[in-house]
Amino acid sequence: MLLDYFVSNFPLLCVLVVMVIIGIQNFRTRKKLSVCFLAILTMTFVLSLCVTLETFFKQYPDLVFWATSATAMGYIIRPFCIYMLIVLAEKNMTNRKYWLYLIPALVNALAYIPSMVLPVEFFRTLAFYYEVGSKGTLEFCRGPLNYTAHVICAIYLVFLILRSIQGLRGKHRADSYPILICSAFIVAAVVLEMTSIILGVLNNTIAISCVFFYLFLLDQANRRDALTGLFDRKTYYADIEKFGSAVHGVIQLDMNGLKAINDTQGHEAGDFALAALGNIFKESAGKNQYVYRVGGDEFTILQSGGNAKDIEATAETIKKRLEGSELHCSVGAVFDLHKKCEDLIKEAETKMYEDKAAFYANNPQFERRSVHG
Repeated sequence: MLLDYFVSNFPLLCVLVVMVIIGIQNFRTRKKLSVCFLAILTMTFVLSLCVTLETFFKQYPDLVFWATSATAMGYIIRPFCIYMLIVLAEKNMTNRKYWLYLIPALVNALAYIPSMVLPVEFFRTLAFYYEVGSKGTLEFCRGPLNYTAHVICAIYLVFLILRSIQGLRGKHRADSYPILICSAFIVAAVVLEMTSIILGVLNNTIAISCVFFYLFLLDQANRRDALTGLFDRKTYYADIEKFGSAVHGVIQLDMNGLKAINDTQGHEAGDFALAALGNIFKESAGKNQYVYRVGGDEFTILQSGGNAKDIEATAETIKKRLEGSELHCSVGAVFDLHKKCEDLIKEAETKMYEDKAAFYANNPQFERRSVHG
């Protein structure tokens, strides 16, 4: 049995070993992401083991309890794997929503647990049961609730697909493509298992899709600033080189009063203020607008396509959100269809410095660290 397991699951085991090493290496820096990822890999491993044990136990009628337990565990684990993929994808979801989305998986578990523990035949056969066949081996028999796991998986997958489609319409559509592709692969695997065309394919599909999405998230994290979560300086220059000809709008932003915060409240308070400011920029940015932290307290928003009203609306939204707060920022916004990206950046920078000079002239209580500070 052990040899059969390694032979049938060798690709999956190779993926698990490599990705567990990667997950452990990234555990300290990305703890929540790594925990979620390792949980999915663990469940796919257990799922593959359940499939192998089920096949082995079915050969011996005396082991009907163990065959039933292995099958039931496989059905129970399947929706939890996809649920954890939702957790991995929904990075900004609250804990309350996590628990709400867990309900279908728990309902699914209640449908299959009676097959293992209840002696009453009516309840024991609701989902599935085994009978001794003509060849002296156990034969799988479907009950009325047998497709519960597939239905619950389908519900989760529909949710993932809808969220992905919704994301494609938003301002960060690139983040939605990977989960949409993963969902499509898993849908295909569920259909193949549900129709008994290929059995045991779901665990491999979930593991490979999870690895694909995890690597995507790592790539995205490596392109972002650790403090604010915005695109970082190297991504800024790379995007200008790659998409600069499509950039027609620029907003240059520079925080005012950071030195005063660092001097009076400490650098931790300064970091908190920068993170809060970055979040305002991110929430204010519209479709096809990308926010970068290019320096200590310097930020840039690049707009691809659109029109002047879009860039002006974002600049005004940022100013309104800063009104009445303890955060201050100088803003310089320009839009021109005919100018090069480099020229737009310089022009926006000039306007931003003019705005900064006016701010310090009207607020002398803030110490200015330099001519451009």
